[in-house]
Amino acid sequence: MVREMSSSDVSPRADSVSPWSFDASTDRGESYAALVKTLRQLQDVIACCEPSASRAHSAREHLAQAVASLQEFRTQPGTQQVRGDISGREDPLIVPVEITQRDQDSAEGNVQFSAFHHGGGGGVHGGSIAFVFDDLLGRLANVRKPTRTAYLHVNYRSVCPVQTNVVVRGQITSHERRKIFVSGTLVLGDTLIADCEGLWVVLPDTHDAKTRAPQLS
Repeated sequence: MVREMSSSDVSPRADSVSPWSFDASTDRGESYAALVKTLRQLQDVIACCEPSASRAHSAREHLAQAVASLQEFRTQPGTQQVRGDISGREDPLIVPVEITQRDQDSAEGNVQFSAFHHGGGGGVHGGSIAFVFDDLLGRLANVRKPTRTAYLHVNYRSVCPVQTNVVVRGQITSHERRKIFVSGTLVLGDTLIADCEGLWVVLPDTHDAKTRAPQLS
């Protein structure tokens, strides 16, 4: 039987400085954040430009030089936890969200999808919307203990325009033992763009995040 979550049910993680910085074990500084910002700008430009052959070749050479200059600092996936906040400012893959309200069981923020997230016809790709939900709700679930996504069901209600501020909300609705149930919405004014519901599963204490998948039992 699923019961409603109360504030006394599960305490926040002891190793957390705040609900949104539990995995910020590495501080790469503003220079790295600036690098990620420039990379995002590059993604946006490449997603919607038609360069000449010579300019495309020149840009590719510059990118190849950048790869070569950074190659020696490469680490294995999972060995560096650099996302220090919910906006994902240090993770190029995460769609940045500016959090405006948050507590242990809910969060709300502003997000503006860029040209890189375009899915055709002037609208945001549905996968990008699901990604925002997955990251925001996962953050909420991870406030207490390390978790993994078991499922995320997204309903797409309206087209989400690119380069427009929209509001994303998430909340923990209930839990049952190791199961944490969550829900979320994405809105533009009074228009519901998408809503979702999902399940996150708390990992066993002996879980090795790199080699094993969580079980629901």
